[in-house]
Amino acid sequence: MTETLQFLLVAAQAIGTMLAVGLELRWVDITRTLSQTRPVVLGLVLNLLLLPVATVLLLFGLHLPEAVAAGVLLAGACAGGNSAVLLTRNVHGDTAYAVTLLCLNNLLSLAVLPPLLAGVAGPLQLAPLPALEVARQALLGLAIYMLAPLAVGMVLRSRVPLWAARWAPRFARIANLSLLTLILAMMLAHAKDLAQFDLASLAAMLVLILLSFGLATRIASPASALGRAVLFSSGIRNLSLALLLAQLLQLPALATLSILTYGFLMYLLVLGLWWALNRYAPA
Repeated sequence: MTETLQFLLVAAQAIGTMLAVGLELRWVDITRTLSQTRPVVLGLVLNLLLLPVATVLLLFGLHLPEAVAAGVLLAGACAGGNSAVLLTRNVHGDTAYAVTLLCLNNLLSLAVLPPLLAGVAGPLQLAPLPALEVARQALLGLAIYMLAPLAVGMVLRSRVPLWAARWAPRFARIANLSLLTLILAMMLAHAKDLAQFDLASLAAMLVLILLSFGLATRIASPASALGRAVLFSSGIRNLSLALLLAQLLQLPALATLSILTYGFLMYLLVLGLWWALNRYAPA
């Protein structure tokens, strides 16, 4: 898969998702979510504190190769993958919560990641992080691919509700098709790369993926709409941000491959959860 095709699929999935969700959300849904501070705070603590710390402890405990450890650290520590919102919608979860946590995770990650990476820079031989450039690119992406289409959708819902109700499923289908194509391309491209990692490296990735989804169930049960939103909002990591950081830190190719392999394994589990929740969870 070429970088151009990958970019187009990611952009179509992100914009289609936020338009579809925006066409279904009301401003009162967002304020309701923000007023329910406990699940929001717990979701942020899990994503921005517990999972990054658990990632660091696990990686140093296993003594993985530096490049692999750096890539897995970025994948596990970067919260706020935007496909979480689409998957939450697909399984009839609380999309207002998913959108709120997505935006907060993306914003607060810019404050959390620099000290985290500075703390492990020595052992992993990381270059200094250009924090301002990270913030510039991350905020630009947040504005263009998430906040702008979300705001457009919500305004249209308030002005032309019948049109919004008709078009929201269409944008969701575009987003789902883009996501499924991206996952399929990732599987075809990176399944063979599993052989490049030893068992300890693959085990570390799997443990972190299972931990990120498993701890989410301690906040709320996946049987509830809130629980399904927490599940995907915590389990799906921000691979775009992780790849951006790997590029800006000038990490070796193996670190980038580790991020992509983490994503490959993560989305294998996501597909299973998507199927199971659609089959067994109440609408």
